Amino acid sequence: MDNFSTFEKSDWIATGKKWSDAPPALKKIASHWFLVPQELEYEILPSPYIPIAKLLEFSLPLESTITTPDSTQYFSNRLPDLLSDALILRMRRLPIPDKKTVNKLLAVSRQSWLDGNQSVIYAHLGEHTATHYPLWILTYWAAVHDIKRNAWGPWKTCQAWVNAQKRLGKKYPARAALADETSLMLTMVPWGRGKPAGLADSEPFHTLWRFVGSHWLSGSQMDDMLELLRYKINSSPDSIRDTRIWGTALVPKLLDAYGSAAVGTYWTAPEMRWIRDLGKAIVRDRAALITSAHLGSTKDEPHWVAVIFDLTEGNAALRYGDSLGAEIPTEMAAACLWWLNQHTAEEISITNLPIAQQKDGFSCGMLVDNAQQHFVDPEVPLTGAESWPEARLEVFNKICTRSLEQLEIERALAREEDEAQSDDDTSDHHTATTPLAADLDSDSDDSPIPLLRRTARHAQFTFTSPASSTSTPASISLKRPKGHVDALATPNPSPAKHRIFKRNRDNGVPSSPPPSRPLFPPSASPVPRRSVNEDVFGPLQATRPNGYRSDSEREEAGGIANDDEYNWGPEDDAPPVDSSPPAVTTTTAAADAVSDDDDDDLPGLQDVSDSDASDDSDDDSDDSDGSSDKRPRTPAPPPRSPRSPAPLSRSKPVAAAKSKITSYWKVETAEEKAVRLEKDAREYAAHSEQVRMREMQAQRRQKVRDRERGNERMRQHRDRIRKAKIADGWVPGKTGKKRVS
Repeated sequence: MDNFSTFEKSDWIATGKKWSDAPPALKKIASHWFLVPQELEYEILPSPYIPIAKLLEFSLPLESTITTPDSTQYFSNRLPDLLSDALILRMRRLPIPDKKTVNKLLAVSRQSWLDGNQSVIYAHLGEHTATHYPLWILTYWAAVHDIKRNAWGPWKTCQAWVNAQKRLGKKYPARAALADETSLMLTMVPWGRGKPAGLADSEPFHTLWRFVGSHWLSGSQMDDMLELLRYKINSSPDSIRDTRIWGTALVPKLLDAYGSAAVGTYWTAPEMRWIRDLGKAIVRDRAALITSAHLGSTKDEPHWVAVIFDLTEGNAALRYGDSLGAEIPTEMAAACLWWLNQHTAEEISITNLPIAQQKDGFSCGMLVDNAQQHFVDPEVPLTGAESWPEARLEVFNKICTRSLEQLEIERALAREEDEAQSDDDTSDHHTATTPLAADLDSDSDDSPIPLLRRTARHAQFTFTSPASSTSTPASISLKRPKGHVDALATPNPSPAKHRIFKRNRDNGVPSSPPPSRPLFPPSASPVPRRSVNEDVFGPLQATRPNGYRSDSEREEAGGIANDDEYNWGPEDDAPPVDSSPPAVTTTTAAADAVSDDDDDDLPGLQDVSDSDASDDSDDDSDDSDGSSDKRPRTPAPPPRSPRSPAPLSRSKPVAAAKSKITSYWKVETAEEKAVRLEKDAREYAAHSEQVRMREMQAQRRQKVRDRERGNERMRQHRDRIRKAKIADGWVPGKTGKKRVS
């Protein structure tokens, strides 16, 4: 059986074998038949992440009061019915067997499966049901009983108690306010999730029901109150130096160490190390150690007491507080004194800790917490037995508030971790795809041109076209500054023409506007090649520590793999050029003759605005008479052979100080982009709102028209009926009488 690898149904199912003889692999296979399907778990059972208030509203089946038959009558060898919405609804509404019967069914369920049973019926309902349910319904019944006993039932009682405190608002307004806050907490705290860090343990939140009402407190609740006290001490500079907090596990451990003192294991046993270190610390720091103890191990009584090892004053003292007024048990006193004497030789006295007296059978834990609060902060008064509801509600609200804050911190840290992970993934992808850009970003040159290059490589650009000119056609001039690549030969006008031009301008006679010129010259026209000391961003430095090189330097160095990274210009967004050789004709010979070395160069910008160099009186009157067509034309060159390259002429470079920028690349920052997107969103929302308003108005007008047409048709119909009745002899205003003809 140890080599069980395959499951043969005929070898095990319905063969009379015992479950105790089944191998572990077979038991693992059987366990899957009793698991509630994951897709149905939160449909038939409450999710552990819903608030406590939602848990109380969740519909759970009732427990049957009918006498349960023998457990063997629940199992059937028939296949279960197909799952449907109706079947799931019956599961949630039909009464289930009692807890004792469900435990018996679970105990024999595996053997029943091995005997060949495949479904379960509601045998406790008699013969009224013939539906066969899957075997995992036994697990569902057990889960319902656990939820009702541990969470749903106790919190139902607590909710009724909180509502009762609300109704006492006139007599106890402070208690009613705390009850309202508790009701709010019940709508926020998840019932099945474990308590976060910052509290004593990670038990589910529904275990806090002992605070809400007249219930005994367990060790978990006492430790939670000690954690709240620790948080208060850590927030006070005066108390954090000489005050320590430890949970309820300290005194039982001291009793164990005292019981084995004769053997001498205190200084050698590893499990005793933490109390050894704790004793050394409070003696060395002259601190006070606060804890709570349960008398069940010494006096067999379910009662909580306060124990404080106080070494802050000159005389060390063991302070003991019992809300019933009893003295410290002998065994507990001996164990505590023995532990302190292991670390100090000074005399230790036993004194009573101030604590309020208990008048009921469930307030000992809250009175212990109040005594410890009073010891740390004397301004906290000792509460009476009649104010226990306020104390319980206040502690519950503090624990819930602290837990919700910690859960919020955990969610924020998780979001930051996810964002950091996504940023790391994006950064890794960017680094892997652009290693050259990453190397160039490490430049130490802070000059404007390299900084602009580094910014331009990783920024988004928006091309802004030149603003349209608002000047009159008469003010547009074809004059260009001296040395401009587009300068034309203009003859000096005579003095007579000067007078004619001036008279026309004074009389407001407009001249014909000049023909529009392209912003960039044709590609076949001679274009001045940039020198090695300038590029599209301006003059380059003599030394290039940032790795940026001109065309000639790149050719000498053998080229760069990503050469297009440095060629920024308007042609970057142009459509790809067909790589196939075009047909050579006489009209395209000049364009084909351009050298391949000029392919990467940007064409020179054409200045379409007036220059400051042409403001003299002689130049102003040159084109005012509209005689731009009388300029001498240069005759077209004769056609050349397709195979003979056309000679290239290099024009003079444009003076940087005399030209004007007519277009530019604008770097859009993240803030500007956010503002632009927000503005677009507002405009879109406003436009959508206007469209909706127009549509609604059109619909209202259409309804009014339809109503008017309907009223008109009804009026016409009534008129026709009235005329027919009058023609039939009916007299208006006289019922039952006909007109006499």
